[in-house]
Amino acid sequence: MKCNHILLFLATAAVFSACEDAFQKDVIIDVPKQPAKLVMESNTPPGGIFEVYVAQSVDILAPTNSNPFSQAFVTLYQSGNLKDTLVYNAGSDLYRAKNNTQPVQGNNYTLKATATGFTAVEASMDVPLSVPIQTLTYRPRFRNDANGSPRDEVRFTFQDAPGVANHYLVKLQVPNGFSGGSAVYRDVFCLYSTDPDAETGLTGVSIGEDNCIEGDFVMKDLRFDGRVKEVSLQVKSSNMSTVTNPTSGVVFRPRIELRAITADYYRYYKSIKLYEDAEGNPFAEPVSIYTNIKNGFGIFAAYSSSFKTVQ
Repeated sequence: MKCNHILLFLATAAVFSACEDAFQKDVIIDVPKQPAKLVMESNTPPGGIFEVYVAQSVDILAPTNSNPFSQAFVTLYQSGNLKDTLVYNAGSDLYRAKNNTQPVQGNNYTLKATATGFTAVEASMDVPLSVPIQTLTYRPRFRNDANGSPRDEVRFTFQDAPGVANHYLVKLQVPNGFSGGSAVYRDVFCLYSTDPDAETGLTGVSIGEDNCIEGDFVMKDLRFDGRVKEVSLQVKSSNMSTVTNPTSGVVFRPRIELRAITADYYRYYKSIKLYEDAEGNPFAEPVSIYTNIKNGFGIFAAYSSSFKTVQ
């Protein structure tokens, strides 16, 4: 009987040893090498000069990240006609419009780049028209959150243009010092909203304490095309600070920024948020960053802004 137990133990040990060997077997995956492509990233603000960051893509197995690429020839076209050449600046690692060309609302622009050893890349976009904020109401200490901290509520409205797909980005900004007598604003990092049209990424937005919005959110007019849209958001009362210019006595208050953005930038923004949500999660689906660069990667966009002071 004792011998039978020993034989059973040895047989069981052999099975687990074989399983362990099977689980530890190395699997070699042959990842096809991809040719390097040019990468362009540009999202020009109102009143800003066209600038673009150019790099080259790197292989998935490469040990280093992509670095700025200074050997490209970059040109800007307006409505199909050559408008400007962008020149590389070593201090900023950006290509900047030589003639200080700025985006004009409603105009079409195309950005092209060529470089030795790379396929030429390009992208086009129309600069959105600004959308004025019509009304704004502010209710300080509107409610307390689950921790007893007070929150303020801000509601504002704007008129959406009918018959076209419009996209928006919303920010709440507070003054944070001065430059040349004017206030310098920073984005409020943590916002809350239950607006059904507000989007940030994988899980949308929530009023919950653990689901604050990191600085901004986007919307598309699928459900309010051609109508007046009211947006409601909340913020911790402690974030709604003001600053006073000691020389002029002018008080600068928080403000809402409503950006009219391109459809391409909307998709790029959403893909970035999805990527950030999935990063470090082994069970998440792979995320591809949206690009509108033909034959390359990145984003070419511009936006228009409207502001309304919270008071």
